[in-house]
Amino acid sequence: MLLTLDGISISFGRDPLLQGASLQIEEGERVAIIGRNGTGKSTLLKILSGDLQPDAGSIWRAPGSEAARLAQDTAFAEKAEGGRQKAATTVFEVVAGGLGALQETVVTYHHAAHAVAEDPSERNLERLGRAQHELEEVDGWSVEQRVELVLTRLELDADATFASLSGGWRRRALLGRALVAQPALLLLDEPTNHLDVETIEWLEKFLLDYAGAIVIVTHDRAFLQKLATRIVEVDRGRLTSWPGDYRTFLEKRAALLENESIANAKFDKLLAQEEVWLRR
Repeated sequence: MLLTLDGISISFGRDPLLQGASLQIEEGERVAIIGRNGTGKSTLLKILSGDLQPDAGSIWRAPGSEAARLAQDTAFAEKAEGGRQKAATTVFEVVAGGLGALQETVVTYHHAAHAVAEDPSERNLERLGRAQHELEEVDGWSVEQRVELVLTRLELDADATFASLSGGWRRRALLGRALVAQPALLLLDEPTNHLDVETIEWLEKFLLDYAGAIVIVTHDRAFLQKLATRIVEVDRGRLTSWPGDYRTFLEKRAALLENESIANAKFDKLLAQEEVWLRR
């Protein structure tokens, strides 16, 4: 077990978004959160990540487990960074921010390599040598290559300033940040927004091979069908879990609604008969 929500409730104003909701996330599963707009899907991801505390209920997390979240709103994501993004902050630095304690070492090496490429002076070569040694000391080569791979696949300019990017490209950079983190729990809110078909296909493969648990909110039904091993529906403050992929969910839900319709029709018929009897 990776994470458990028990009896979670949260309201904004008078209307509750989640009311007595419970959910368990297992290691390695891929959960898709679905529901109408405004039902609390993004709010649920914020609670799962620990960025938002519920009004009531309890949360249990596996000791030592970490979560990373791609927010749907880039403004919220930047605010969550505590306003640390400076005007000169590069895309590489933003993406490498997902590495936690290794960020500084990897960023230092990247800047040193970039400096040598522009000016292979003795001073820059010495700086690069020190950076390489520091990277080797923490076994960071594979981590640095992970950042480079994600940057390449998302077609991001590593040395562009984050502030200069459009909203769509900022989301790509923040997606890269979440992916390089490789946490036990990866939370993605509309990850395919602003991505082309080729990049979506790469992301699908990346997530299918991902060792940790993934929770996704998406309106991309093809993406959802390929990835989800379980569907969680948010409806009127409650969470309903449906094992299986999206197609299986549609079939089971249709059967449930049909059975409810039959049961309601029988109840209406019985009620009509009772009313006739009472009027005699």
